[in-house]
Amino acid sequence: MPIVHTVVENKSRYPRDIVWENAQDLEHVAFLHRDTNKSFALLHHEAHPGSERVYNTLVYRGTRRLHIFSITGFGFRRIVSDYNIHQVEYLPLLGVTSALNSQLLETGDPEYPTLLRDEIVMDVPRPIYWLRHWLSKSLARHARIQCRQDEPFRARRAELRLRGIHLPYRIYFESEYARLSSMFKQTLSGKPLGNDAGRAGARAA
Repeated sequence: MPIVHTVVENKSRYPRDIVWENAQDLEHVAFLHRDTNKSFALLHHEAHPGSERVYNTLVYRGTRRLHIFSITGFGFRRIVSDYNIHQVEYLPLLGVTSALNSQLLETGDPEYPTLLRDEIVMDVPRPIYWLRHWLSKSLARHARIQCRQDEPFRARRAELRLRGIHLPYRIYFESEYARLSSMFKQTLSGKPLGNDAGRAGARAA
């Protein structure tokens, strides 16, 4: 399929560490970014062995607002290093698969010390390839709106740090995998488990 490649850049008034804290959080998306996202569901998350992060990989389902359209997609994101996240998302309705390389860079500018650079590569079906310029503009608009809406969150994090308060990052939502797999009743032994035993066994696993 044809490839669409674009780079979107935005700046923040807050230090890179503050922006990085916010960047790792997907769970505020459906609440804060209502102009660009309709819903978000955490399907699964995991930390790699030996990792000190709350998560290294997230799997999710999200419904994006694209102007007057709402499009549901499935994706995963991975923290590949400090200040760098990779994300892949598939939109079944459009047949589009996108890969995001999200980077945070220091600018040296005291007013806007952090540059958010999003590199996006999309596999686009030929019938809609003619929309590539519109897609690129829509992605730039999406990133611009979310960066603007994130600034108050970053301001709050910066204020807490000045007061010596460092809130730990947490996964607040139970994943759909954890919720649904806790209801499994069958085991390899062939003996069905009761609801309570099934939930306990699934959690222990």
